Amino acid sequence: MRKNKSEVWTNLYIWSVLCALAGIFVCFAILFLFSVLLYNTTDVIKSFTVFSAISLSAGSFSGGYFCGLFRRKNGLYEGFFCGFIIYIFLLTAGCIFFHTFGNLMSIRKFLICIISSSAGGVIGVNHKRPKFIKS
Repeated sequence: MRKNKSEVWTNLYIWSVLCALAGIFVCFAILFLFSVLLYNTTDVIKSFTVFSAISLSAGSFSGGYFCGLFRRKNGLYEGFFCGFIIYIFLLTAGCIFFHTFGNLMSIRKFLICIISSSAGGVIGVNHKRPKFIKS
């Protein structure tokens, strides 16, 4: 008789936090690559806003994608939740390091996080399941 073992990806909150951390890691990795690219090619800081938005979008998308890929249900909702966790992390980091709570850029970051991670969650649910995961 098989016992019902609780897997990591069966709990929405734990898995969403783990996927959000993976998304934040991807965001920082892409932001680092863009920083190196800008440092070596140009001195114009105006284009850094575009690159930071692209890295935030890619990180949020990957977090939502991982959440949808492994959970296999409610991709839009779980992607939204994962994007909200990423946004809360960014807002908290901004409050701690820069002593600012929110502004117009904060609303833009919120929309980027939510839309990108929701899209990633939907695509992750509809993507083929990895073979190493037992059904």
